[in-house]
Amino acid sequence: MKKSFTLVETIIAITIFSIGVVGIFSSFPKVIEYFTQSRDRFIASQLAQEGLEIVRNIRDSNYIQKNNWLTNLSNGDYILQYNSTSLLPYQDIPLKISSDNLYNYTDGNNTKFKRKITIENINATTTRITVTVSWLGKGSPFVVREILYNWK
Repeated sequence: MKKSFTLVETIIAITIFSIGVVGIFSSFPKVIEYFTQSRDRFIASQLAQEGLEIVRNIRDSNYIQKNNWLTNLSNGDYILQYNSTSLLPYQDIPLKISSDNLYNYTDGNNTKFKRKITIENINATTTRITVTVSWLGKGSPFVVREILYNWK
């Protein structure tokens, strides 16, 4: 008597294998979605950090030039880019990415990211900086706050 698989056993094995394959492939869209959200939040965190650094640079330049530490840092909403120390009034426009992969407002292709820098002078020695990076999609907006002090 030869031992072999019956038709029922073969159908059950194929069904179990099919369920496993479908389960694996159905998880791919979620993995791609999570990857996209993580990438967007990482880029937003770097853009927010850059905004804070530029504002700190303006404050530090004021010290070096022996100006009031709040020169060019008045209350309001602004945009600015990495190669400038000029705050421009906030406009709801997207950042662009240049051919050398730098984010700015003047050169390159539009991205999905918008950055708003809010300056609130709390008193003569304290200023609150809020950087909001927003985009269409899950995980938006990314907000960073920092307090700057007149440390001199």
